[in-house]
Amino acid sequence: MTKIRTAVVITANPATGEIFTKNPTVSEKDGKQYGFVRLQQEIIDMSGALGAVKVRSALKSFEESVFRKAAKTLVDGFEMGGNIVREETTEGTEMFGEGLGWTEKRAGDAENAPVCKLGNKAIYQRTRYSENANEADTLIQHTNTEEIKAFQEVTAASAVINK
Repeated sequence: MTKIRTAVVITANPATGEIFTKNPTVSEKDGKQYGFVRLQQEIIDMSGALGAVKVRSALKSFEESVFRKAAKTLVDGFEMGGNIVREETTEGTEMFGEGLGWTEKRAGDAENAPVCKLGNKAIYQRTRYSENANEADTLIQHTNTEEIKAFQEVTAASAVINK
């Protein structure tokens, strides 16, 4: 597969327009305020007959006082080295904790889309920023293909009926 990755850039929170977003879950801990900065990267996939562009994003946590010290540099559009990588695991949130960005990998964007599985185990995924520009994704191929195909057929039939 031929994939071209653009530079990782800092982007403003699409909902607020702010670069630093206070974290409502961990708003104050040890008397300090925490939040995050949104990072984005485009991945251009040239492997198929038709090229595709995917946009990945990841959040980088900061203590607010540390962000404020770097605020003149950490601005919208600031380019960084590194990669936004996708990690997948079957260990689930029991191992990593739900607050660390792990979500179930689903076969589509719909809330009722089947969870991708390896055998009987759900596959969990997250994106994260890595300073290593050569770090690759860690992906797991799902094995519940029949369940996913059945869901996709029903979804496609539904779309035709609802036209």
